[in-house]
Amino acid sequence: MTRQVTTAVLFFNKPAMTARCIASVSRALRFPAPERSRILMIDNGSVIPYSGTEPTVRLDPNQGFSRGMNAGLRAAFANSTTDSVLLLSNDAELAADFFAALELLPQTPAPVILCPAVYYLSDRSKPAYTHGKLEKVTGALSHHFDPAMTQIQFPDYYPAAATLWNRAAFERLGGFDERYFCYWEDVELSLRCQQLAVQLLPAPTLRIHHLGRGTTGGKKSYSGHFERGRALTMEILNSRG
Repeated sequence: MTRQVTTAVLFFNKPAMTARCIASVSRALRFPAPERSRILMIDNGSVIPYSGTEPTVRLDPNQGFSRGMNAGLRAAFANSTTDSVLLLSNDAELAADFFAALELLPQTPAPVILCPAVYYLSDRSKPAYTHGKLEKVTGALSHHFDPAMTQIQFPDYYPAAATLWNRAAFERLGGFDERYFCYWEDVELSLRCQQLAVQLLPAPTLRIHHLGRGTTGGKKSYSGHFERGRALTMEILNSRG
């Protein structure tokens, strides 16, 4: 049975980067029946316009990664024919066979988030990660590549540049924790998935290419968001014992 997938792309400025991301989605959609899939844009308060013609949810001002992605999830699943939503940052691109590979994976009514294998955008043959690890004592994060992994269990987590949610996962989780502007929301999500019996399932046959930090840009902005996310996550972990 062919999935009816909405690809929701979150972007903030950087129209050229966004255009490359959308071009990769369009190429990948040529393999299965494209009329069963659609693209939805989430404009997170851009001041530099993207000139595409895809349907767009506009947020103003910038609401951050968590609220932006949640807006995409809500808008996409509001369409009753959508059974899965691929959340994609605009600094990621799909491999040409992404949707063809997706069609070969079994579907389940259980709540599942599929986690693609990530390769670098600058070197498309070089693996980047299939999951991340958290050192709970120090709060250090690191990325790892292990295509043999079958289940992500906390304190493992999956970095959120590209996640594919089925409707049951969205209904159980409600999306990302909106206290996070960006960074560490994927760690908190992974913890909540374990608590609420939502599978974070590595899918190594689904490949994306990721630039990384494409939406935050400068080091100062990145560091500020990262440290605030770290503090909130460690507070959550400490409160839960």
